[in-house]
Amino acid sequence: MFISLVILLIYCLSSIYVDENSGVAYFFVFLSVLVVSILIVVRGGLSVFEPITWFYLMSSLFYVFAGIICFYGFDFLYHDNFSNRPDRYSLLFDAIFVFTIGVIGYWVGDYFAGLYRYAEAKGEVTCVFSNRSLLFLGGVSIAVGIFNYILNAYMYGGGDLLLLLKDFGARDHRAEDVSFYSTFGYNFIVVGLFFLMLRRVAYFGSIGVLYKIIFVLGLCILLSTGRIWYSISLFFVFLALAHFSGLTVSYKRLAKYSVLFLLFIISVYFLRYYSNLLYIGKEGSFDAEIGNDFLTGFLVFIFGRSNVPSVPILMEVVHYYSETQDFYLGKTFFYWLSYFVPGYDVIFLGHEIKENFYPGRPGGFPPTFFGELFANGGIPFVVVFSIVAGFIFRTFYLYARGRGSFLVYFVYSSILFRFIFMLPKLELSAFGSAVWLFLPTFVVCSLIYLVYRVGRPGMAKK
Repeated sequence: MFISLVILLIYCLSSIYVDENSGVAYFFVFLSVLVVSILIVVRGGLSVFEPITWFYLMSSLFYVFAGIICFYGFDFLYHDNFSNRPDRYSLLFDAIFVFTIGVIGYWVGDYFAGLYRYAEAKGEVTCVFSNRSLLFLGGVSIAVGIFNYILNAYMYGGGDLLLLLKDFGARDHRAEDVSFYSTFGYNFIVVGLFFLMLRRVAYFGSIGVLYKIIFVLGLCILLSTGRIWYSISLFFVFLALAHFSGLTVSYKRLAKYSVLFLLFIISVYFLRYYSNLLYIGKEGSFDAEIGNDFLTGFLVFIFGRSNVPSVPILMEVVHYYSETQDFYLGKTFFYWLSYFVPGYDVIFLGHEIKENFYPGRPGGFPPTFFGELFANGGIPFVVVFSIVAGFIFRTFYLYARGRGSFLVYFVYSSILFRFIFMLPKLELSAFGSAVWLFLPTFVVCSLIYLVYRVGRPGMAKK
């Protein structure tokens, strides 16, 4: 709390001069990074798969972006609305302040949640299903997903199984190009990987080469949808699942290959961009836009296209909802339900920002989590609900560690990498994506459990 008061005092004193002196904005970027670093050091004892670890990892990119803006200026790709505004450094200053207050609030909530100690499970997973049953469930589920992919390949590319991967940047046009295109069956790939991994954990104590091959195959099918993090996050989800289940995870080896995996992720992003140009017949412009100035092209692609928490969008939100727009007062907190409730149609905050400030421009314009909180109720909402978020996420993590259930581990890991990690750059509606990752598996497991309990009512719950 003392650090928060110091930040508030420095903010009030510095804001007097920020309009005339952009150096104050530079200083506040440095100060904010320093404070966040201190909070991480004070917290100490962080586990790799704790919520705050990944939440802060994504949040740190906000400050990198703020530094890039200070050096590159305000005409950074689509965020050129501020290039000629005399108050641009003042708005940048306000955006950094709002984000930093939110980060501090999250830390406070996480800290108080950690005061209560849950009893940790021993990492052993008990299973009521036989080896053959899990193999059957996993095999059938994977087969459903592969059949769906083959059907899509036949309808879209005349049976060319690689065309869906080649054109994965044009996923938004597939439903328009063919009479049938559906990815519903792809959900069963995740279900199948879940059961097959449970089998490996319960009966073999290791992952196995065949499972890794099946996993890579499933990952390629999911990548064909063009949703890159939607697909790649699956790797991290199952890595966390292996960790929680008691399997040995070599962090030295993981660190060794992390750089290669990062390059792979970046390469996939560029391949999607090239695939999109190839689809519209402008692949020749790829070299002109990227190859001639790779560093600038890379920075624009990663930071300018809202792949990290967007500083300019948060500047827009803080300015817009401070002067001309009424607050939502918590209404957007429930927008994620539109993914599941028929007839509940909403306009997401990111789409509203795009329509108001960047009409006709491609890409998404997510407001950031703290931007959404600000749009709902200003600084009080940022402080209160960032604390609530930190408390809830840490509590769920501790509950999952104490529960010792393979399914609960999977639900937590899905929420961690599909929602908590991405939340600093997105909005609360992203929770729907996390739910869709674990919901099919949860439903299948629940149905099987009900059948099992009805058939054997005398069995003790395991």
